[in-house]
Amino acid sequence: MKRNFTMCTALLSLFSITTLAARPSGYHIIKKVTVPGTGGWDYVTVDEAGRRVYITHATQVEVLDADTFELVGTIPNTPGAHGVAIVPEFGRGFATAGKSDYVIIFGLKTLKTLSEVKVGKKPDAIIYDPATKHVFAMNGDSDSTTVINAADGKLAGTIDLGGEPELYQP
Repeated sequence: MKRNFTMCTALLSLFSITTLAARPSGYHIIKKVTVPGTGGWDYVTVDEAGRRVYITHATQVEVLDADTFELVGTIPNTPGAHGVAIVPEFGRGFATAGKSDYVIIFGLKTLKTLSEVKVGKKPDAIIYDPATKHVFAMNGDSDSTTVINAADGKLAGTIDLGGEPELYQP
């Protein structure tokens, strides 16, 4: 018993020394930003070219300036907001509204709603594929993805996935 205790103590000491000697990650907080509103948060999408940050927030999407972190606008009426896909070549953004089963299409400059597309149940993650010029909304409760033509915002089709999709980025 004493030998096991001594072995555990030695391993814990080694672990502590290794942890203390580990190099810092290089990440550090540069600024804390308070975003208005109440309710849950989900995905954060950065539009590097447009210098904006989109934060899905309960029933709306908050849009911040990526350099100053100041609030530049809100995309309202996105109940159950989950994800945002940015399509700069067409000047549009696409936001999932998981509680209404819609994707909200908005203007990147104005942040005003341009149209809505009915999709499957509980759309969550959303991505843009520049090669096909399509936006893919992952419908968590329909086990499918809805395909939207990014150029005109029209429904291109639905793909049955046979399981609940979620976003994965390597």
